[in-house]
Amino acid sequence: MVSATFAILLSILIVPCVPIAIYLIGLLLPASHIVSRTATFKTSRKHIWRLLTDVQEYPQWQPKLRGLVLAQTVDPDQDSGLSSNVVSDSDHTEGELTTSSEMQKSNTVDNTESDKRAAMRARRLSGRDQGGSETLFVEYTKYGKRTVVLVEQIPGSKILRIMEERNNVVPLQGAPATVPATPASKKPTFSGSWTFDISSNFDDKEFSTLKSSRHSMFKQPSFADDESEIITLKVTQQGVIKKPMVRVSYMLLFGFYRSIDRFLKDLGKKIEEDKAIALQEKQQAAQNEDTVASMSLDHSVTEAESEADAETPKPTDELQKSVIESAILNHKASSVLDKDWDLVSEIYERKKDQ
Repeated sequence: MVSATFAILLSILIVPCVPIAIYLIGLLLPASHIVSRTATFKTSRKHIWRLLTDVQEYPQWQPKLRGLVLAQTVDPDQDSGLSSNVVSDSDHTEGELTTSSEMQKSNTVDNTESDKRAAMRARRLSGRDQGGSETLFVEYTKYGKRTVVLVEQIPGSKILRIMEERNNVVPLQGAPATVPATPASKKPTFSGSWTFDISSNFDDKEFSTLKSSRHSMFKQPSFADDESEIITLKVTQQGVIKKPMVRVSYMLLFGFYRSIDRFLKDLGKKIEEDKAIALQEKQQAAQNEDTVASMSLDHSVTEAESEADAETPKPTDELQKSVIESAILNHKASSVLDKDWDLVSEIYERKKDQ
């Protein structure tokens, strides 16, 4: 009886301590981490660049995504603060009102400049000040949504994917119906960035020259497209997990590489599917070319025979007339010869009778 009571008390004490212990372990773990994965694909640089930058096609080859919509940022209304802070007391003179309005405008300008400096500082720390086009979109999964910014830092070589926490992001379209609603106050479990570094086994001098150019991010390079090209894609994840218990679960159960491995696996499947489709289209095009070539050859032979028949000389009226006249002359000559022969035969017979 004592042992059962002791076991119950021990379980009552230990069970609540387990999550507390996990939480304490999570607090001891660093919130930020940096991991990387590398994969090779037998494709062209142009092909893999198109797959990575064409974000609207992501749900077609990433099964975990339930939808994706492009988005835009909305600047806060600066004028609303001005109207609420204007002093409207009747005892103020016109000069006092003017001074108050100027002070409010000055404070607004200072706040705007401070926000701009903070935004520029954030861009510099994240690496987004290197230039290149940006694409803002919202990804929807079965767990909710996340805001992503895709920055094309170096065309054909480097892409920065940033998962941000923004309150002023408005999707250009409505969310998919299959996606559950996410509270606006709910923060994502993971925040950070992915850096895609693309390299090739080809020594592309044109691409090297373009990459060293000062305005390379504004030019569209010409990439090599060869079946023997091998692309090496390195994905570096710089992440922050703010919840201590989630850090422990990622470290023990999921691992920090799970999302990268799933992305690279889906990307490899998409590349193989595109290669199979391209091979099928190539074979179909070859069959069509053979059919067209055989039809052209038959048509050429038919035209040659027609031309040969057309070039063969046909008897004209004069030729036919001359042939008829020669036949008549031959007939007349044969008639004369027959008469002469009959006369000679008759003379010979008479002489013989005498």
